[in-house]
Amino acid sequence: MSQIFAQPDPQVAQYEPFPSDIEPVERAWGEPIPDHLDRIGGPDEWGWAQVYRDTSDPAGIFRGEYRNWRVRYKGQFRYLHRDGGAVPEDVFSRYIMSRIDGTALVFSALSDTPPVDYFELVPTDPLRVESSPLAP
Repeated sequence: MSQIFAQPDPQVAQYEPFPSDIEPVERAWGEPIPDHLDRIGGPDEWGWAQVYRDTSDPAGIFRGEYRNWRVRYKGQFRYLHRDGGAVPEDVFSRYIMSRIDGTALVFSALSDTPPVDYFELVPTDPLRVESSPLAP
């Protein structure tokens, strides 16, 4: 059994977050952002996430967590590609964690040419997705 971890957008990872980026997320959940989570997203809405693929899990199943000031989830995820494609063997060398969209974690291809290919990881247990008391 081994774990293969997803990578955040390298352009996002090179910047240190401002206190004004961190504070709303920590206030929403009443705790500091865990050190093992990587910052994802953009200036409109930052989030933090860590996802990995355990080689002992079935294809299309991932594990990890994410949070922003609206939602947080920790558990298993299911792979969902807009074209119904299968999970590439080298998925984390071809795609990066880019943002949280609703309750899905979006991964974008490492490509500069539009349209950029992407897939989503959706929680396998939607009832475990927590909504922040601060979210509208």
